[in-house]
Amino acid sequence: MDAESFVDRLAAVCLPDAFNPYRDACPVHDSTDSPRIRRDNLAAYLTAQLRLRPPSLWVGEAGGYRGLRRTGLPLISEDWMNAASDRLGVQFRKATVTPLVRELSAGAVWREIEKLDHVPLIWAAAPQHVHRPGSPLSNRNPSIREVRLFYPFLTELLSTFEPKIVVAIGRVAQRALSELGVPHTYVRHPSMGGIPQFREGIRQVYDVSR
Repeated sequence: MDAESFVDRLAAVCLPDAFNPYRDACPVHDSTDSPRIRRDNLAAYLTAQLRLRPPSLWVGEAGGYRGLRRTGLPLISEDWMNAASDRLGVQFRKATVTPLVRELSAGAVWREIEKLDHVPLIWAAAPQHVHRPGSPLSNRNPSIREVRLFYPFLTELLSTFEPKIVVAIGRVAQRALSELGVPHTYVRHPSMGGIPQFREGIRQVYDVSR
């Protein structure tokens, strides 16, 4: 797997009512260089994980306007970029020109990662920021048709990393992994008040795996 080629192919996927962070520049929060920085961030992330070969894959739902849209990194918001950089041995760059933004779900995810001896490979079932029509800074659930467009990317990650533990964070990820026939464990998504259930689900996955 070539990380830069992977990101280039991801940048070419077009969806209606969606922001492709690897191609699009936000007129409010970005500069003209922002898409390139996000491509570099994701390529660096994948390259680091190819070196580290984590035994776990966590699949989330879709990118949010406070997370992936700004960083290019699934479930890594700007306030967790330094922690992710330190754990992975790479230097991620802030792509936006406006002040740092926090994302609740990313924070919940990384507080659990800090308890592990490795950083799971984190992906999104729909790795773009999908939003409501006419409301570019909103979040919506991706349709199953949108999610299926990204099955080749998820399949490539699965075949490359061969993770021993696969976690579906939320029902969108659960359906995607089920359709692909991938054995996995479902945990509640941390959004919408789900942090306690998410935390307990992750604890059970890793207590059992030990």
